Amino acid sequence: MIQNIYQILDTNNIEYEKYEHEPVFTVEEADEIKTCIKGAHTKNLFLKNKNASQYFLYVIASHKRADLKSVKDQIGESKPQFGTPEELMEHLGVTPGSVSVLGLIHDTQHRVQVLIDKELWDAELVNAHPNTNTATLVFTQDNFRKFLEVTRHKSIIVEAQ
Repeated sequence: MIQNIYQILDTNNIEYEKYEHEPVFTVEEADEIKTCIKGAHTKNLFLKNKNASQYFLYVIASHKRADLKSVKDQIGESKPQFGTPEELMEHLGVTPGSVSVLGLIHDTQHRVQVLIDKELWDAELVNAHPNTNTATLVFTQDNFRKFLEVTRHKSIIVEAQ
């Protein structure tokens, strides 16, 4: 069941500032709107281990390179690979191009482990798509962490390159 992210945020008193914009599918396209939206911009990768017994949402600062070898070393798994669009929809309720940490509201079985770049974990403001690529929500760090608590997802803090 696809849940309404705004209803979840409002019900749990998680404050955010909303910016609507044209659809963005890549970090490069999002670069064009960055200047209008304050805070740390994110890049989200949906990954899985070799036998698809564990899934990961790797959330890094948008200006960083996603180094999967580094992630492998930090989490002690064989080299992670990208999940399929079907797995992405099943676990996070989104399609490629709309991957977001806010998709965790759909992972009610907690099969997705969250890997968060330390830079984002420490950022004053964090941006995320509300499970659609036509808007960006800006959260204070406290509200960002509160969201993770509400979804009962513990985070592994990683050092992205």
